[in-house]
Amino acid sequence: MIKINGNNITHMRGDTDTINVALTVNGSAYTMSTGDKAVFSVKSDLDAADYVFQIPVADGKVKLEHATTQGLAAGGYVWDIQLTMSDGTVQTIGPGKYKLLADVTTKE
Repeated sequence: MIKINGNNITHMRGDTDTINVALTVNGSAYTMSTGDKAVFSVKSDLDAADYVFQIPVADGKVKLEHATTQGLAAGGYVWDIQLTMSDGTVQTIGPGKYKLLADVTTKE
């Protein structure tokens, strides 16, 4: 289960989900080209040095696998997506809140 409200994401720990990413640059739709890279990053807070996890954006999607969040503590995190274009230009989507909900049934 995943819910997105504005820049806030609520996700059930351990669930497999996909986030569709519509990139825009200066208000216009942007299609990634060869050499461009985008990454979805999650940290415990904005000032944290370490990432909780990072996932590349591929084909306009962020694929959250079961193993990505199954061992994480439920609670509040922050996220953003950073697009680095082949010419070195950097654009960022976010930041936003990433709330990880506790699950009752867990897969081993």
